[in-house]
Amino acid sequence: MNMREIEVISEVVNFQNFSDAAYSLSYSPSVISKYVSSVEKELGVKLFVRGNKSSELTLTPEGRVMLQDIQRMSLAYRHMMEMKKQLTGTGGNVIRIGSLPRFGNRMEQDILAEFLYSNPDAELEQVKMHARDLLTLLQAGKLDAAFVVLSADIPAEVFFKDILDNSDVDIELVSAETEQYIAVSENFLPGIENEACFSDFRDFTFVLPMRETSRDTTAYDSMRMMAKQNGFKLKTTYIDEMDTTVFRLAVKKPLAIAMTSIGFRVDGIKILRLTDWKYPSNLYLMSLSGNRKELLKNLKDIVAAYSDAGNGA
Repeated sequence: MNMREIEVISEVVNFQNFSDAAYSLSYSPSVISKYVSSVEKELGVKLFVRGNKSSELTLTPEGRVMLQDIQRMSLAYRHMMEMKKQLTGTGGNVIRIGSLPRFGNRMEQDILAEFLYSNPDAELEQVKMHARDLLTLLQAGKLDAAFVVLSADIPAEVFFKDILDNSDVDIELVSAETEQYIAVSENFLPGIENEACFSDFRDFTFVLPMRETSRDTTAYDSMRMMAKQNGFKLKTTYIDEMDTTVFRLAVKKPLAIAMTSIGFRVDGIKILRLTDWKYPSNLYLMSLSGNRKELLKNLKDIVAAYSDAGNGA
């Protein structure tokens, strides 16, 4: 069997019949049938019970077993071809960058804005996920680079130790983030502007950029320790994707939205710097050392310039 046959069979299983598959996969039904029959003949087992207008295409018991290996081969092939693009620098003008679902990631936004200005033909694809998931995508060749933020007292290599595989991952420190901001409605905390203490938010529910049950709990850990030191129990909630919907809700509800910098302003919302914040974090850029894509090199040059500026160089 060849890779085209493997890829087609991996996809055919998602359709009701060969005709539907042909329409979506840009093949004729006869070609798809030919591929399936060829693989079935080579394996010596029937993979599918053919579907028609009254019955759907289904896998035979043997097909369910064999499909697992066929799909693994298809995924491995796609990964290999993706790595080929990275290693040879033939990925075109697309660069895929991952970052955390958080508010106030101003340094990242400034870097990406400078990158797009300097590379006007680049197509930027962004993915918002948690740190461990970003590393998994990076190792699989699905991302060119990822920005992650970790507590300053946990080295990145230690945080990712259990999921770092044999791939050569470069982890570069971009900047230290020593301040923490809280966005709240102007209807709450009257008389407090610009700065506040953590204890001022004892009656608020904190909105954080991940579920408390996720594997990335550093944000919760820091907030929980601050609450304990100030004599109250932290109340939290999670709003999927952390989009601007949360600010509209915060105008009506006593919500404290955690931010790492003042990157923008929203009507009806004031942003207060915590004067007693004790848990700095580090912003890192992760990439695979074997990725020779020119756009990635350009991005890393800009990151280096921002890092030098932040370090006073």
